[in-house]
Amino acid sequence: MNKNADVLPEKQHECLLRAALLSGDDVVKAWTDWKSIVSDIDRLDGRSYQLFPLVYRNLERFGVKDKATDKLKSVYAYHWAKNRVALQQLRAIIDGLNSLGVKNLVLKGGAIIPLYYCDVGTRVMGDLDILVSVQDFQKAADFLRGMNWIPRKKPERFDPRFFYSITFNASEGAAVGKFEVDLHCHVLFEACDSDADALFWDGSLPFVFQGMNTRVLCPTDQLLHACVHGIKKEWSDSNYKWIPDAMMILRYDGEMVEWDRFVMLSEKFGVAPLLVISLSYLAKSMGANIPSQVIDRLDNAQISGIQRLRCNMGLIDFRAHPIALMKWHWCIYSQGVKSAGLCARLVGLPKYLKYLVQTNNGLLFSVKFPYKFAKLLCRTVVNRFSKS
Repeated sequence: MNKNADVLPEKQHECLLRAALLSGDDVVKAWTDWKSIVSDIDRLDGRSYQLFPLVYRNLERFGVKDKATDKLKSVYAYHWAKNRVALQQLRAIIDGLNSLGVKNLVLKGGAIIPLYYCDVGTRVMGDLDILVSVQDFQKAADFLRGMNWIPRKKPERFDPRFFYSITFNASEGAAVGKFEVDLHCHVLFEACDSDADALFWDGSLPFVFQGMNTRVLCPTDQLLHACVHGIKKEWSDSNYKWIPDAMMILRYDGEMVEWDRFVMLSEKFGVAPLLVISLSYLAKSMGANIPSQVIDRLDNAQISGIQRLRCNMGLIDFRAHPIALMKWHWCIYSQGVKSAGLCARLVGLPKYLKYLVQTNNGLLFSVKFPYKFAKLLCRTVVNRFSKS
């Protein structure tokens, strides 16, 4: 893969990450280096902003205070209050699902903050991610609708073979901030088979937090999920929250990470190439204690051509590239029907296209793709004639 630079931190972001995660003189140096690069703290990208709360608390821990830290403090205070509201809302949702007998598991920030961050304000969280089984997905979606959460896609049209979650927005005027709820029926977008999540469920752990009874991924799976999800660009530019998340997991539960299981899952779900990039970065740039033989095993993992292509697609913003977008959809469809025979695959293709048209994903394919393809074709023809 030659796209690594597009998904890994640039120098200014790496300085912030080091200021957030290191200790002692290394923190002071990283902070000083960052200030020498940045000219206006009020005009930074979202990736920098997302790291401010953790940077602030680490600088405070080592007695670093200046004009810039006042800005960081205000960002920290905002997310401390916002996350408390979000976790209260998460508890209400989990309590409701439990009352319906819907087995659930909290993913990403809603689990990682109480598990690994000592302070609820230090990790920016934009949504609440909840996993339920494929069988309970419609029941859970109906429950969220009943709580006035509005789905972006119609749950009755959702096909769990091709996608892993539906996003719900809070109804207008709801007192839950700008949070979204991502209802998952799969942990990984790359693994949407009917039995893909059995290993995650089997390895999960019970979790009780402030009266909320749910489950969370085990440390091994938590690390894998953070690194796979965070490194990709698929729908938007990369953010770097996955790096502190992974470092916190390794810091507090590193001894519980089962590397054999980690490699096995990486190979099974075809995400090893993504993990080579993420783990290599953590080891080399953040000093993470990751056995070198693990990265070697991931680098030599046996995965299919479709899985490898899909990993490559995950490292680019394919929305700007019509051919890449078509390849991406082909990967999703191929993996979704891989257990079917040739005839079933051919018959199923129109159904997949219909699914795209009926969902937000369909807008990407049915509207943007023809326009961009036509634009590309015209450009090619013009170039051909201009050279002749």
